[in-house]
Amino acid sequence: MSDLRSGSGVAVSTLRSHQAAIRIFCDFVCDPRYDWVAVCERLFGTHPIQLCFGWNAAVHSSDYEGRPGRRALTRVELQGFFDHADDEVVRLRHAGTKGWLPAQRDATAFTVAYAYGLRRREFQMLDLEDFGPNPHAPEFGGNGVLYVRWGKATKGGTLRSSALWPSERGA
Repeated sequence: MSDLRSGSGVAVSTLRSHQAAIRIFCDFVCDPRYDWVAVCERLFGTHPIQLCFGWNAAVHSSDYEGRPGRRALTRVELQGFFDHADDEVVRLRHAGTKGWLPAQRDATAFTVAYAYGLRRREFQMLDLEDFGPNPHAPEFGGNGVLYVRWGKATKGGTLRSSALWPSERGA
């Protein structure tokens, strides 16, 4: 791990990911529920041990370790973004231009994608039929749950649903 960090300039987050993979593998190999300890002793003359511990693994140095240009928006920045999108619709509509409809579409798209936590492709593949009622939030009518049919990990899997719960409405 020290060679990775010093020689190639690997990011701390990548190093931590490698260490987590090693830690998980060692947990599996050392687990007494499996026969790997006996197999290793028979084949190699020794038993496996855990290599990655809290004292020798890379630690989180800050809340966000990515590139500063790719950080998540703050609540204030998000609110400013959504307010601007809504204000742009109003401004264009009062100006009498045809551009207010695409602006309304975009503002709605940003809101839906953010409210339901959608990836770009998940949003792109949405249909109106993907929305359904949420029994915990009847005030949303037929649009309180979103069934994501084209999610990241749905290859042969089940639908992922995302709901707006009453506690999240004000967030």
